[in-house]
Formats: sequence, structure tokens, C-alpha cells
Amino acid sequence: LRATWHLTPAQRQLALVQQGQGSDCGLGWFRTAERAAQGRFSQPIYRDRPFVAVMRADRVAGAPRSLEALLADPARPLLVKTGYSYGAAIDAMLATARVPPQATSAEPLPMARMVAAGRAGWMLMSGDEAEHLLALPEVADGALASLPLAGQPPGPTRHLYCSPAVGEAWLARFDRALATDGRP
Repeated sequence: LRATWHLTPAQRQLALVQQGQGSDCGLGWFRTAERAAQGRFSQPIYRDRPFVAVMRADRVAGAPRSLEALLADPARPLLVKTGYSYGAAIDAMLATARVPPQATSAEPLPMARMVAAGRAGWMLMSGDEAEHLLALPEVADGALASLPLAGQPPGPTRHLYCSPAVGEAWLARFDRALATDGRP
């Protein structure tokens, strides 16, 4: 399967796929009903580790250990990415949270800087994403830490999310290759 990789911000990926004008795909997207109505998904390519809270290291002590309690804590406002899905269950919790999340169109690294600077209380990430983020030189100074959340199931599956202009045959070949690779 021929493909050309381009480093593209998440919101731009979403726009390209949903405009449906080119043979565009985004890698690692969660499947939602809204997205499925505007594009095509591959079979799962990966299942995230459970979600964690990423917050200032000096605020981890005494922080609630459950997602529900953190969402209800007005002293720790959650920072979320506009247009991003955290999976159906968490998206539903965010929609009804007593303390509305702060939204930004920033990518994860600038979001982490906002949390480190105290402009937001915390951010929610898969354990994989948090591990990668906290190892980046720009934030590896120990100012941030990840807090495992009690009772979190394995994260949702990630998929290739493609424009309707991507042929069904191409996506079927991609899915067959995944099946032979033993992916989730």
C-alpha cells in the first residue's frame, strides 16, 4: 500500500478527512459515531493503556485518584483538546461534568506547558501518550507527573480514519494486512 506521511496537527487531520476531497487518512483516531458518519475507519490498530491524569508534580499528593472525583474538583480544572474524543464513556462524563473542562485547540505539548504553568489543573491522556509526553526534553524537568486513575479500563482502540475518497478496496487491503499482523 502506497502512502506518503505528513506531520499534520490533529485538527487539520480531522478537517482533511472530513472534507473528503483527497485520499487522506489520520493515524490513531478513536472511532465515534459522528466521525464514522463523515469518514471510514480501519479495523483497530492499537488499544491504549488506561487513561491517566497529567498534572503538576507538586499537586499529585492529595489529588483524588478517581476520574469522577477529579472532574468534580473545581480547584483542578481539566484541560481538554477541542474536537478530541477520549472514548465514549469518558466523553459522556465530560459532557455532564459539574466543573466544565477548559477547551483548547493546542496540541499535547503546549497543553502540558499550560498545566505546568498553572493555567489548567490537569489533562487526561492514555498511559502511552503520557509516558511519551513526560519523556520529551521540553517537559522532562520533573514539573509534571502522571497520576494513575483508579478503576480505569483499558483505553479505547485506535484506528486509521480515512476520507470517503479513500477507496474501499485500499482500506480492505489495509485491514487484511492488520489481520495477519495480529493487531487488536
